[in-house]
Amino acid sequence: MRLIVSLSVIFIFMSLLVVHSTSFSTTKVKNEATLSVTTESNALIAISYTNGKKFEIRNNTNRTIVVENVELMSETKNDIINVNVPFSLTPGSSRELNITADPKELTGKVIEVKTHWNGGSAIVKSTIPNLQENK
Repeated sequence: MRLIVSLSVIFIFMSLLVVHSTSFSTTKVKNEATLSVTTESNALIAISYTNGKKFEIRNNTNRTIVVENVELMSETKNDIINVNVPFSLTPGSSRELNITADPKELTGKVIEVKTHWNGGSAIVKSTIPNLQENK
C-alpha cells in the first residue's frame, strides 16, 4: 500500500513539474507593422535631385544614421559620385553630394545607398531622373 501511495505522489509531483516547465517556455509575440507609401523625398532616408550635378541624402528618421556606401548600380563600375564614406547624418540633417559624370548619361540608372544605425540597416535604391545641367 505504501508503495502505491509513494508512486502516486511521485507521479503527481512529476506531472506538476512538467506543467510548470511548459508554462515558462510558452510565449506569444505580437508585432504590428504598418506600411505607408510616400514620395521619395519624404521617405525615412530620402534621396532628392537638384538641377545640375547634385543630389541630396536626407535623414528623416529619429536616429543618427551612418551612410556606408553610395554607388551606381550598372554593369560597369563608374566613379560618378564624389563622396567620402562613411559619414553620419543626425536626425533631420542632410548632405549634398556631387555627381562627377555627365547627368544626361545617368538618366534612368539606379543609385544604391547603404546605411546603418543602432538597431538596423537599410539599402535605399533611387532611379536618377532626367537631370538638366545648370548653365
